[in-house]
Amino acid sequence: FAGVIALWISENTDGKFKKLIMVTIISLCTVKCDWHIGGVWLIYIMAKFKNKHLGILLGITVCAFLIKTPQIFANAMAQFTSRKLILSLSLYLAYPVLLLYNGKRGAGIKYLFYIYYPAHIL
Repeated sequence: FAGVIALWISENTDGKFKKLIMVTIISLCTVKCDWHIGGVWLIYIMAKFKNKHLGILLGITVCAFLIKTPQIFANAMAQFTSRKLILSLSLYLAYPVLLLYNGKRGAGIKYLFYIYYPAHIL
């Protein structure tokens, strides 16, 4: 939700510096949320670099660095295992899939995802 608000602010605010400050403030409000600051910037970057694969991949890398690096260092003191490191870095497995995206709507399997997503959390 904060990422969508950041996009709206960006589109309806004049001045680059003012946009940056406003999006940063929205990002800082999400520090205690699941994906915290990186989640807002990930949504923002993916929208701004729409159909530019290199920009999206760079954005994912920066956001992953913002999200995972503090977690890795925080967990380093608390029994951080190689399994946790592998799971942390597994988000990079999305890169090949993102590179295959051609900007067109895919096969009509959206209901499969409506079932899969809640089921995988259980």
